[in-house]
Amino acid sequence: MDVLSLDALIKAYEAAKKQKLSDDFLHLLEIEILKKK
Repeated sequence: MDVLSLDALIKAYEAAKKQKLSDDFLHLLEIEILKKK
């Protein structure tokens, strides 16, 4: 999943939080972000 840049993942994460998406989804995004750091 290296197609997405860290910046894109962070934007997706912030958008997901605003939309109050499921915690599972937020957690998966968070894991992807941490993998890239």
